[in-house]
Amino acid sequence: MTRKRRNVVIAGIVFFGFAWMLYLIPSLYNSAHMTGGNEVEVMFQERLLEYVEFGLYFDDELSGFFYNEQRVKRLVDAPSLFQYDDGIVEVKISRDSEGNISDFIVN
Repeated sequence: MTRKRRNVVIAGIVFFGFAWMLYLIPSLYNSAHMTGGNEVEVMFQERLLEYVEFGLYFDDELSGFFYNEQRVKRLVDAPSLFQYDDGIVEVKISRDSEGNISDFIVN
């Protein structure tokens, strides 16, 4: 094999590997990103179950939180913050070191 032919083969392999990586990296990123999204959804669902005990619930159709049939304007549950322009009630949730709700303040 001549030197020129060998260089062409090596360049082809490098180019193919580079093209393959350009294809593979976005696929890996999307897979990791979607997995993280599932974890966030699970955490959100778990918090919704906790909120029900205090009379706070999320309406999927209206995409908002409600407390005593009034739409929540602002809900703070660190690190989460939900804010809606057309709400009335403000809710602040504090948690202890174990992550349990320690204070539920409604204004």
